Amino acid sequence: MDARTVSEENLNRNPESKAAGSGGRAGALSWGLRAALLLAVAAVFARASGAGFVGYDDDRHVLDNPLIRELSMKNLARILSPGASTSYYPVRTLSLAADHLVWGLDPRGYHLANVALHAANVFWVFAIGRRLARREPARGARGWPALAVFLGAAFFAVHPVIVEPVMWVSGREELLMAFFVLAALWFHMDPGVHEEVRHAGIRRLTSVSCAALACLSNVAAAVVPVLAAAWDMTMPKPAGRSVGKRLALIVGRTWPLWLMAAAAVALKAYAYTLPDPRGEDRVVPLLTIPARSLTVLNTVRLNLTAILWPRALSPIYPFMVPAGPAEPGVLAGLCLLLLAACGLWLVRRNRPLLFGFLWVLIALGPAAQVVPHHIQRADRFLYLPIAGLAVAAGLALARVSRAARAPCAGALAVLLAVLGVAAWRQTAYWHDPVSLFSRVLDLHPRSHVGHYNLAIALARRGDTERALAHYREAIRIEPAFADAHYNLGNLLRDAGRTSDALPHYAEAARLKPDRADVYNELGQILFETGHSADAERYYTRALALDPYFQQARNNLGVAAAARRQFDDAIRHFSEALTLDPGYAVAHKNIGFALLESGRNEDARVHFSRALAIRPDMDAARLGLQRACAEAADK
Repeated sequence: MDARTVSEENLNRNPESKAAGSGGRAGALSWGLRAALLLAVAAVFARASGAGFVGYDDDRHVLDNPLIRELSMKNLARILSPGASTSYYPVRTLSLAADHLVWGLDPRGYHLANVALHAANVFWVFAIGRRLARREPARGARGWPALAVFLGAAFFAVHPVIVEPVMWVSGREELLMAFFVLAALWFHMDPGVHEEVRHAGIRRLTSVSCAALACLSNVAAAVVPVLAAAWDMTMPKPAGRSVGKRLALIVGRTWPLWLMAAAAVALKAYAYTLPDPRGEDRVVPLLTIPARSLTVLNTVRLNLTAILWPRALSPIYPFMVPAGPAEPGVLAGLCLLLLAACGLWLVRRNRPLLFGFLWVLIALGPAAQVVPHHIQRADRFLYLPIAGLAVAAGLALARVSRAARAPCAGALAVLLAVLGVAAWRQTAYWHDPVSLFSRVLDLHPRSHVGHYNLAIALARRGDTERALAHYREAIRIEPAFADAHYNLGNLLRDAGRTSDALPHYAEAARLKPDRADVYNELGQILFETGHSADAERYYTRALALDPYFQQARNNLGVAAAARRQFDDAIRHFSEALTLDPGYAVAHKNIGFALLESGRNEDARVHFSRALAIRPDMDAARLGLQRACAEAADK
């Protein structure tokens, strides 16, 4: 081998060796940064393992939700039915059903799943930031862009505002939505208009599939096509292509996402028209266009303030409609939007950074009352916008000069430490419903929803007098609060004060004539006072409003059994168990009806199932003993 050959071989070998070494170091750095992000999430949310369910929709989605009790084909069909819930989010329901399959009703498993989903979303933010940073490489040290993107992802990992969707089991929908939105963006970024990429069709199909799952987790995912179009528009224009052709290509790439978003919005609109038989009061304030515009500006100000200065965070905020355009909140919102427009102009030449800022503004849209919603603002609505802000912050940091890197990194590290401590302290309020809603009333003493939810929590603790006081305060603040009237009636009835309860049931029925549970409770009062025929009419009315109301179906069975119509009773109890196979009371009741019909072996099966679900159910134990004794006598 001559000298020239050796020289050429070395020239060919050494760059490869150097690149391999560099790639190895870069890979080690990337995994190290991911591990640090995981540790940050684990540290901030360490209290999650000891937290419980906090009410505030946890009952509807988990504790009292028959849809999550099993994953049979029949139940899956109900979960996927648009009429099963006024919030058509089947992916959320399926994820909670999977939790129930593993953990039962142990809240630790549900909280662990939420923390794991948040960690996965942090990794997505880090990965997307890395991909964008490579498109506009910074000068200088190779590791600085990765470190800058890491600091941005850490901002998302420990921000106090994201405590609500992570610590609240019912916040699962925001976590799932963000996970699939980020996945859809990831797979959308690679193929398409600007570069030839292998397996582009598979990536595009994966992106559309993730977008569909995002929309079935939360309708806010309808922003996906807007984000995808923003990505396509901000990337460099392909040589030789006119604006018209480029727009046509963008539409060609994103039209399935637009259809997906439209379908999600249509499904949500349809579900929202359905009666909410046992749900919350969802009154959307009817505002004029000028009032809506002022509310949007004020909400923008409130949301950006919460992100930039996260203090006095609460799961419940009052709905604030500005009195006029001269209000400070409105003017501040307008100034913030103008500053955002200036920022977009300043970063227009750095296209990845431009996309990051567009992401923030686009994701803030659904949270700003642009589309009317009965909740003006909530911390959970800011989860996806903060993810975009984290990406933009990391990309901006990656562009600072070499001399400014150390000071910027140091300052951001201090900021992250402060945010992390604030978030860790915020998690303490989510330990239980009493601590959570006591915090709400500390911040907003006139919150009728806060008083209402604290009353529910106190009633479950057995503190009846304080619960009654908070229900009455909720009604004093908001006299037309049907849920408070209904629950106050329940509490008075449980305390043996049926005559005091009846006016509140009647008022709840007047305010919300489509509430099935009110008719069910009125039916039970009538049944207990000897008016069985009238009671059955109320139970039937409840089922007409909510065909899936297993308690009303069970009560019809009890009424039939009282008339000694055991065949009818068994039919009603069986239908209740079809709706909720884990309904222990219905298993006990059908057991006694079967005993009276001479079907001892079937009765023993149902008594045993009731005791497997609720070992403390003495009536089922007595029924099982009777069934066994009668079988022995035969």
